[in-house]
Amino acid sequence: MKTLSQDLITRFRQLPMRYPWLRWAALALGLGFSVGVTYYFHVQVQQEAYSRVQAEAIGMADAVESRIRAYSDVLFALRGFFNASDNVTRDDFHQFAEALSLNERYPGVTNISLAVRVPHARKLEYERAVRAETSPLVKDLPPFAIKPPGERAEYAVLSFIEPMGKNLPAWGLDLNADPIRRAAMDHARDSGQLASTTGVTLLRDSNSSISSTLLRLALYRGGSVPQSVEERRRLYWGMAGSTVRISEMIAATLPKDTLSRVHVQVHDMGTGSVIEAGEGTLLYDSAAPEGGAPAQTPHEFSEYRADHLVSVADHAWRVRVTPREDPVDVLDKIGTGATLIALLAATVLLFWLVSSIATSESRAVELARSNVALKALSESNQIAAAVIRNSEEGVMVVAADLTIRAVNPAFEKITGFAASAAIGKTPRILFSGRHDDAFFEQMHRELDLHGTWRGEIWNRRRSGEHYPQQTSLSALRASDGSIAHYAAVFHDRTAEYEAEAKLRELSSVDGLTGIANRRIFDETLATEWARALREARPLSLLMADIDHFKAYNDFNGHLAGDGCLKEVAATIAATVRRAGDLAARYGGEEFAVILPASDAAAAAAMAEKIRASVAALEVPHGGSPVAPVVTLSIGAATLVPARASQAAGLIAAADAALYAAKHAGRNRVVCRTGEIPAARAA
Repeated sequence: MKTLSQDLITRFRQLPMRYPWLRWAALALGLGFSVGVTYYFHVQVQQEAYSRVQAEAIGMADAVESRIRAYSDVLFALRGFFNASDNVTRDDFHQFAEALSLNERYPGVTNISLAVRVPHARKLEYERAVRAETSPLVKDLPPFAIKPPGERAEYAVLSFIEPMGKNLPAWGLDLNADPIRRAAMDHARDSGQLASTTGVTLLRDSNSSISSTLLRLALYRGGSVPQSVEERRRLYWGMAGSTVRISEMIAATLPKDTLSRVHVQVHDMGTGSVIEAGEGTLLYDSAAPEGGAPAQTPHEFSEYRADHLVSVADHAWRVRVTPREDPVDVLDKIGTGATLIALLAATVLLFWLVSSIATSESRAVELARSNVALKALSESNQIAAAVIRNSEEGVMVVAADLTIRAVNPAFEKITGFAASAAIGKTPRILFSGRHDDAFFEQMHRELDLHGTWRGEIWNRRRSGEHYPQQTSLSALRASDGSIAHYAAVFHDRTAEYEAEAKLRELSSVDGLTGIANRRIFDETLATEWARALREARPLSLLMADIDHFKAYNDFNGHLAGDGCLKEVAATIAATVRRAGDLAARYGGEEFAVILPASDAAAAAAMAEKIRASVAALEVPHGGSPVAPVVTLSIGAATLVPARASQAAGLIAAADAALYAAKHAGRNRVVCRTGEIPAARAA
């Protein structure tokens, strides 16, 4: 007896011969699988590259935000400096700035400043007071005046500014005269928090397009920040400020090798409460020359572009990072290509293998048929030779060049000789002597029992004459009352019958459990459904599932799991014995039982019987029973055809009952009869 593995191998080898299209299907599936897997790896490689760009962009954005935070801390220190004394002089402010070492510790900071609130009524008085200062810091400077000229209700005069040097054009500037600067100052005054104005061109940079950000922090009389907006406006007396050139700050923050590998752009997206849609205002472009026009963003690798927002006081900056070179690693590209080549090679190999199996199996079948025919011919010749010793009536059997004399009709022996037709010969049976109609009628019956003849029967007395094949028996009667000629067709189909039976078994039986497979289940359910509709009788279905089978499989191993499936299947099949009932493997560890003409009570009884039989099993593994005991959860459903809509409803009902059994604790039967919607009236 063949083992299970040998049987499976035999079935596999017969598939390409039974289904010639299988090799083309294997080729198509292989190509599709190759493309799909390669595309999957390609996407994974791209995602990994994008993640690397994202991580780098996050690091760059964090570095910029940390730098801005450090610059913001300078203003809070400046607020504390003014809160500590009511009489801070220009010299004091200069010493404070010197102590900060702005150029070394805060790259990009062009100045720190103090803007004083001056009502219009005190404008002239304030200008005279500044002009009267005797500090060496203002010696040889142009006479102080608030600018730009013009009368305004209130001025925010830039009085202290360090270092003075290149910032001298801003000395005396009324920040309220510029709507952009005034908006930032009003926000800082009313909120008590840091405010910023970005995208500003300084007076010292008026001949270039270098962008700067202005940081502002309000100062209040009394030191602390008042609680209400009204109090803040009333006690507000000045504004601490800092100016940062963005390009210098980023150049000091981001390494040069990083900026050489990626294209960095910084855009101002608006205030925190109103983030602008679209691109925003460009503040910095690493591809643009210092003070030059912005460069176009490279598009070749824009799919890997990463954007991150940075908080700058009350504004949000977007740091955009785009790779200048392909971020996908060369080895990843090679790996993806190698995967595609390997899969295509495997697909071609599979196609060749299936084609070879089909060819070899076809030749094997032909060879087997030839062997059967030759064996039958040899046996029939031997039989005929043995019969010749008891000769009473001469019988001559001729096939090709082989002549054997025999006696006695011996019909069951003669028929074996006709198998020579399977190898392309034309067998002739030549009878000598007289034979009555009964002789040939009996021969006709015997030959029909063995199949269809392909050959000729001759009467020796009229040799050289014969009738065409398939001539009727009545037309072959001679005038002397005997059958002169008889011709018919025969072919020994024994080997074909065996092959067809084997193929039918392969297509209907589950290879592991030995019970009906899913295809037979579907066909049987459709047949029984139609019969139930035609005969107006009920139809029940059981859906059973082995409880905790995955845990059983993981604990005991897959071989034990297969053994468990076999034992449960055999138990279910042995329990379901009524003619017409069908036990099948539905899939995995799930089984199905079709119960024609069974009502709900009968279905419930059968389900309980199956459950109890399986629960009583002791599934062996390694020579000893395996714990825990194997149990089933079973869902039963019964539909009356006159009320049901389609067979699929029966499966859905049984499945619902099965899930209910699972949720109720397993190892039980749940019936759902009557809960299935009835068919709508036609």
